[in-house]
Amino acid sequence: MAETFNFPKIKSLYNDSRQVSPGIGSITAPYCVTTTTNISFSNLPWRNGYTSPSYFGTITQYDYSVPAGWSVNGSVSSGPSDIKHGSNSATIVSDGVTGGNLIITPVNSACGNTTFSGNPLVIPIIRDRPSLTFQSLPTICSSSTFQANGVPAWVTGYQWAVNPSTAFSFSNANANPTTISNNGSSQADLSLVISGGTACPISFTYNTMEITGAAKLTGGLPLVTTSLAIYNAPGDENDVCFGIENYISCVTTGGSYPTWTDIAHSGSPLPSYNGSDQDIYIYFFNSHQNSIVLRMSSTNTCGTTTYDFGFKPVSCARIATPEYNYQISPNPTRGIIHITKKSTDATAKQQKKGEVMGITRISVYDLQHNLRLTKTFDSAPSATINIGGLKQGNYFVTITSGDKSETQQVILQ
Repeated sequence: MAETFNFPKIKSLYNDSRQVSPGIGSITAPYCVTTTTNISFSNLPWRNGYTSPSYFGTITQYDYSVPAGWSVNGSVSSGPSDIKHGSNSATIVSDGVTGGNLIITPVNSACGNTTFSGNPLVIPIIRDRPSLTFQSLPTICSSSTFQANGVPAWVTGYQWAVNPSTAFSFSNANANPTTISNNGSSQADLSLVISGGTACPISFTYNTMEITGAAKLTGGLPLVTTSLAIYNAPGDENDVCFGIENYISCVTTGGSYPTWTDIAHSGSPLPSYNGSDQDIYIYFFNSHQNSIVLRMSSTNTCGTTTYDFGFKPVSCARIATPEYNYQISPNPTRGIIHITKKSTDATAKQQKKGEVMGITRISVYDLQHNLRLTKTFDSAPSATINIGGLKQGNYFVTITSGDKSETQQVILQ
């Protein structure tokens, strides 16, 4: 006796590489705005490579994964692992801030449980920060109005700032537009932070531009004399060793390179100077009461800034050379500097006794004594730092070892 058995084809997603095709490659969801995306695609047919025909029926069940706060067909997700079950169409609603991906996976369920899942389709969610433009003047001689344009409606907070913070001041740093006033400084980096408050807890920072005020001049350190100070009156001159080429570097920011003018001199033979731009050499021919006053001038669109510096000669023997414990090389440098402990009889004895403490911190300051870079070490015998990210000019490098420190000057070319 013969019997005929009929049974459904086996439905499996094992090793099935097919994906659904909703016809979109990404979802654009602006921040702090609720967006709705309708998803629809054709059901995938079931496939069985061992029977003929190989395709039969359709897959009707699909899993959806969305970021936290997003919803699928009205059901809000707690995160990507909170799978929402659905068909071949769904309504996806965004939240205001969360990004991630929409993932659609065909499934084969039996007895209420997923037995096999197919190849998931990952659709990226694009959430670009707002594109702002800035209306302003890059040079501020007295004051100027700065305004951010293209600000989204959800923005409720503004925070303008400059670095260094003392360079310029704001009439209202929490308003847009704002008015920025020059405090006598030459340059600063301007930034703006926008935020959405409690309704949209997100913020974005924009480093807008470098703003410039009046030209500013700064004197460096003579290589063989005491520290250079601004000349105020006769008697306040800086000591310069006679008979030696005394190189003095000067930095200008926000204006042209400085020009030098001899505005007063005395003594016989008369002192002289040579050089231009940032570099100048002072010459004295004896150690008598000669003196020279040089005026340094720099100009930009705000006008001309001048500083007067006075110099007088002394014997080199009168100037004590600092006893540095560390060697900085190369100096001048193009960025990398190596700092090593000098070897002396005293340090050799201390090292033998284990009394020498290594480098614990290196700090780099500009000529206005603003901290530009710092790096800590675990009592290192030597150290290497990179100051190549700073502007060319002269810097003070302070080397700290325990409770002791010393400062040397480095020229960045």
